[in-house]
Amino acid sequence: MQALSDTGVSLYSGISASTKVEAPKKVEPSVSGNDLTLSWDKTFAKGYNGYYAAENDISKATKEDFGDVSNKTLNLSSIVTDKTKCYYFWLKSYDWSTTPVECEDEISCCYVPSVDNLKAVSTEIKKAKISWDAIDGISEYKVEFKKSSSSSYATETSTSNSIDLSGLTSGETYDFRVTPIKEDAIFTGKAEVSVEIYVLPAPQNVVAKSDNLGEITVTWDSVTNA
Repeated sequence: MQALSDTGVSLYSGISASTKVEAPKKVEPSVSGNDLTLSWDKTFAKGYNGYYAAENDISKATKEDFGDVSNKTLNLSSIVTDKTKCYYFWLKSYDWSTTPVECEDEISCCYVPSVDNLKAVSTEIKKAKISWDAIDGISEYKVEFKKSSSSSYATETSTSNSIDLSGLTSGETYDFRVTPIKEDAIFTGKAEVSVEIYVLPAPQNVVAKSDNLGEITVTWDSVTNA
């Protein structure tokens, strides 16, 4: 085997710097905590470049040379700076040229962060309103909810960044979790929140008066939503 010459003519017998390289194969993304790991089968190439961006446009992506490896772990906390966007990742192989040329094919995947600013509010009996910051590129969200004392969730879907739920039990605390839905996403995080369902308060300033005829009149301050 011969070393690549200064002119970049050959790497070893039968391979030139301009020999067409193969795109990576069988790319498997996985997420653990704040780390995204991309693993793939190595192909005929000198090395691999990774790209990532907060939009589906590789021309606007940040590029990182992964080298001649078959996996790479990226820290998402330094990449995902805006939780209202989907993040796209690409993987491309490159050749032995002095100025490396990438393969034409690329492998891409999408990461969707968990929703931000998830809130649950209950101001009416048996009802709750759940809201969160919308994520660009997400048209549907899965909303799961249950009594805190229960182990099983009921499920609704929302096509906006909020949902009104009814038929809940007043005085009970409910757990809610929201997951973005995107078919080609490699990971979608779940955000969780809890709230006690509104209970009508007892009326205040109750006063009973009796007139000369023996009739009793009772008055009190009105209660909102009663």
